[in-house]
Parts: sequence; C-alpha cells; structure tokens
Amino acid sequence: IEVAGTMSRIARLASGMQPTPFTFTCTFECAIASSIPDAEVQGQEWAVVWKRGKHVTETGFAPVDGTKRAEWQTALRMGATLYAKSGAGKFQEKEYTFVLERRAAGQDKRKVVGKVDVDLAAMCLPDQAVTRKTHWDLKGSNAKIKGLKLMVTLQLQPTAEGDRRESGALPPAPSGPLSAQPSDLAAVAEEGNSKGKGNSRDHSASVTSRSSEGRGAKEQAVASTAPAATSSKAAPADESTTKVTQGATAVAAVAVEEAAAEQRKKSLDDAKQRENDIAAAAAAEQEKLKKEKEAAAAKTAEEKAAATAAAAAAAAAAAVAAATEKAAADQKAPNEAAGLK
Repeated sequence: IEVAGTMSRIARLASGMQPTPFTFTCTFECAIASSIPDAEVQGQEWAVVWKRGKHVTETGFAPVDGTKRAEWQTALRMGATLYAKSGAGKFQEKEYTFVLERRAAGQDKRKVVGKVDVDLAAMCLPDQAVTRKTHWDLKGSNAKIKGLKLMVTLQLQPTAEGDRRESGALPPAPSGPLSAQPSDLAAVAEEGNSKGKGNSRDHSASVTSRSSEGRGAKEQAVASTAPAATSSKAAPADESTTKVTQGATAVAAVAVEEAAAEQRKKSLDDAKQRENDIAAAAAAEQEKLKKEKEAAAAKTAEEKAAATAAAAAAAAAAAVAAATEKAAADQKAPNEAAGLK
C-alpha cells in the first residue's frame, strides 16, 4: 500500500500536479435519527468513526437520549495532501468515510448504524482556510433507520506543517494561545474545552484512534468544542521542493519506461500464446477430421460386409430351393411312368 501510494504521488507530480498539505479538523456535534428501531437506541451508545484507507480515528461513545440523539462536541484532526493542476483552483477528489457505530452501554461489541462518504477536497480552497457548519445524511444500515443526520463543523486549513502522507491521524498540537499557525488550533480548542466543557462527559476529554484491522493501535486525537476559524497562506514551493519534484520526475520517467518495457514483453507473450492457441486448434481440427474419416471407412466396411452376407444368404436360399424342386421332379417322373403302364 505504501509503495502504491508513493508511485501515485510520483505520477501526480510528473503530470504537473502540485501538492498542498492540509489539516482537516472535524468537530462532531451530534447525531439524530427521525425514525429508528428502539433496539438501536435504548441503552445504547453511539460513536463516529472517521477513516480513509488504513488511517482511522474516532470519537468516544456517547449515550443516546430519549429524543434519539447523541452529542459529542468532539474535534478530530487528520492530515492530508491534496493535488491540483497549477491555476486550476480545484483539487483532485479525496473521499473520507464517516461511520456511526453503536454498542450497548459498557459492552465492546459494535454494530454499524449508518455511514456516508464525503469528498472533503471539494470544499477546500488552495490559499485560505474554510470553516463550514453542515450536516450529512447517513445511509442507515437497514431500511428501518431513516432520517439519520450527523451535525459537524469543518475546518479545512492549508498548512506547511503536519503530515504530508495521503492521510492519517495527526498527533495533538501543543497547548498555547491562538495564533495563525494551524497546529495551535487544537490548543485553543483544549483550553475552551477545559473552561466550558470540563465536566460534561468523560468521553469529551479524549478520543481514540484505531487501525482499520483491529482498532487496537491507539493514536491521540483532539477533543474540543469547534475551534475558531483562521486563515493562512499555503507555504510556497522552495528550492528543496523543486529538487524533490525534479527527482520525482526522473523516477517517474524510469517507472514509465519500465512499464512500457513490461507492456512490450506482455504483448510478445500474448502474441506467442495466440500462435500456440492457433496451432493447437489446427491440430485438434486435424485430429477430428482423421477420426471422422476413420469412422466413415469403418461404416463403409460394415455396410459392405452386410451386403456380402446378404448376397451369400440369398444364394444359399436359391440353391436349397433348386435342390428341393429337382428332388420333387425326380420323384414325380417314375410315378407318372408307372401310371401309364
């Protein structure tokens, strides 16, 4: 997966796409369902899982109240690298999956309530931060779950800091006063949380991040109320970035040549295989004709033998009839002579 991701990034750079690191902060406020079976809510807790590929992070579990609503006020962050053609003003698609899961209070077994796929890159701007309060309609895990909505506040921040991988949960930002640096967003969020949300719920203080295989690997994520919006410019490409791009282009050229050679080899192998298939088909057809010819000869021999046997039988019958007739004639002649005398 890592090799495929690296080759994908090299191919994008070689095609003229420019990378822009982003920090995505998503504050999960609440989830509510207009129609849902009681078994999905009575004594149940809900959590939101945010994932892309192997990178997964989640809120803590929150109890579902009598109005079929769960609240978190929990902020999570992921780093991402978006790609766009120079001057295009639009980034290449990058979808994330948001899954609402449930479990019985105090239990570990989880079940999916609903989920939705969202292209976060479509909401990003190349040179400024975007803050957006919205809701997503989740597709229920069965037909009885209807009107399932997830209320969120998004902060999509271009940044020179953070994780330059395709996606992944970012470590907590250091605490401190609000500044224009994206890494300080979490610190202000934590400060606001300690002042206004300190005694709300234990799960609002921290969240866990889990791997897609077993959710066993723990990563730290940020828990807070929605942080204030800031704006900053994406860092311009420097000399090192230019060198990296040139190196990536060279590596991509080698990769393209290797791929072309592999394709030529495959074409030759395919042509040879086709020749072998044609030869095998011709041999099979010859064998079929041979068998048909042998079968026809055998049938002719059988018919000839049958005709010979029939002729012999007819001749034998004629001989018997002639002998019988002669014997009768021979006996009749003395009798007639005796009568005349």
